[in-house]
Amino acid sequence: MTNKPTSPSTPLPDLIRLAFNLTALALAALVLLMSLLQVWHMVADTGADLIAPNGMPLGTDFISLWSAAWLAHTGNAAGAYDQATIFAAHHVAVPANTATTLWHYPPTFLLVLLPLGSLPYLTALAIFTLSTLLIYLLVLYRLRPHWSTLLFVLSYPAVWLNFLSGQNAFITATLLAGGLLAIDKPNQRRSLAGGLIWGLLSYKPQLGLLLPLALLARRRWAAMIGAGLSVLLFAGLSVAVLGVAPWQAFIANIPHPFRLLENSSLSLPRMVSAFSMVRMTGWDASYAYQAQALSTALATIFTLALWADTRTSARVRGASLGIAMLMATPHVFHYDLAILAVPLLLWLKEAESTRWLTGERALLAFSWLAPLILLPINEDYKIGLYPLLFIILQLGLLRRAARVPESPHV
Repeated sequence: MTNKPTSPSTPLPDLIRLAFNLTALALAALVLLMSLLQVWHMVADTGADLIAPNGMPLGTDFISLWSAAWLAHTGNAAGAYDQATIFAAHHVAVPANTATTLWHYPPTFLLVLLPLGSLPYLTALAIFTLSTLLIYLLVLYRLRPHWSTLLFVLSYPAVWLNFLSGQNAFITATLLAGGLLAIDKPNQRRSLAGGLIWGLLSYKPQLGLLLPLALLARRRWAAMIGAGLSVLLFAGLSVAVLGVAPWQAFIANIPHPFRLLENSSLSLPRMVSAFSMVRMTGWDASYAYQAQALSTALATIFTLALWADTRTSARVRGASLGIAMLMATPHVFHYDLAILAVPLLLWLKEAESTRWLTGERALLAFSWLAPLILLPINEDYKIGLYPLLFIILQLGLLRRAARVPESPHV
């Protein structure tokens, strides 16, 4: 008697992997649909006066960007740093506006936005949000060249927080990713180019504090030279175009954002820093600064540990640095979480290229959905959990660096 041939069966792990992937894609499509509906309702419910249902002008924070650009375009760039002057410019943009959204960026960013100051507010808002989103998508696709990357990025809730806020996290994430794609290449010209890209992050200096340390730990001298040149040329060009007065006003204005933090004048539930986590509980600002100092120190340690280790994968290093950027400053808002898409995509690509460790899929999935979970907790219960998530992600990257052989390049 002969045994009947048996058809090959799919191993259980393969079935689990397939089920997880299909669930992830379906969930991403659902979240994307919900996000698009939210954008549609926000635009549809905005009146002819351009005031959205939340009482803010359509584009929210973009009104400060347009107002600063308009002031620069009309010859008063330094006025962007004066509260009364920029509030008057808000009324040029949206006459019905009653909220004051201040400008704290260096004149380098004012130089970038200058052309928008010659356009009507709505036109400028559309050009800014759509163009920065498109470039963001293109560069993140380079990190993981697969059709599902676009779905995952567009389904990331923080992308739409930044889009609706009219903010600049798409630019920051693009510069971070663009630098990572070039800096670790053996070609010195590519490394120099990566440094030049990272130097442009000086437009938002609080998020670029750890970049020089990463390059120093990695001994990327060409990239360090490129970054330094980029910062100097960027600043010099802004002086040539806008003059010295905006820089004088910017330097005089530096203490103001910290006073707003200390006085809880900013919307703490919309922030995801260690400072805001402590401040929301009612503790004194001195304790909040201590918590932020601890977060910054941890971010520095994670960065130096992974960037100095030559055995660590380039994707793991890049992911750690992206998270550390968010940990290192008290001034980080919910829309800045769009930057976190870079570390999460790098981690995803690294796991696909090597192997998954236990629990990583669940951790990445939770981090992707976290804005829908953790930000409402911020709002409703005044409990900031994002700083803890950042630490958990960093520990996960350290674990991966210790257990999985490196892959050479981003």
